[in-house]
Amino acid sequence: MDRVSDEKSFRIEWDAGASAQLELFSPDATQPGDVYQLKYTPPFRSTLRPPVEQRPLGPGELAPINDRLEKIVEGGSGNGTRGAGGASIDPMMLVGQQLYDLVVPQHVKAELRTKGLFLEIGIDEELLDYPWELMHDGENYLCEKHFLGRFVNVAFRSI
Repeated sequence: MDRVSDEKSFRIEWDAGASAQLELFSPDATQPGDVYQLKYTPPFRSTLRPPVEQRPLGPGELAPINDRLEKIVEGGSGNGTRGAGGASIDPMMLVGQQLYDLVVPQHVKAELRTKGLFLEIGIDEELLDYPWELMHDGENYLCEKHFLGRFVNVAFRSI
């Protein structure tokens, strides 16, 4: 609460927090297969939240991204890729597009077209190494299009 100049008046300011949440969970080691799960809470959270969705994402899909990230970090040659017109494509943009296409379902992509959302990306510890903020929707990086935050869902409570 902020006190206004008049002693009898008050102004209440409220911040609702994130307007959308995108959470990605690694496969459960106790379950068979490599099934990642996604939970998306849409902007202005309704009281009915969508269920967790399975994503067709596994080591085979992540391996090329891992390889590309290693090359970028090493600073080696061949980081760029040639596009349709022969123009060089930024390797980070390519990684961002691959992550976006693999993780974000079509109905979520439609909602993320709106600029200026307060978007939280939640991941588990297994997914910390990926540049989720740099997911690229074909027009822009999510971190340039939205107000973005990241949180980590931990497996064990720290003492």
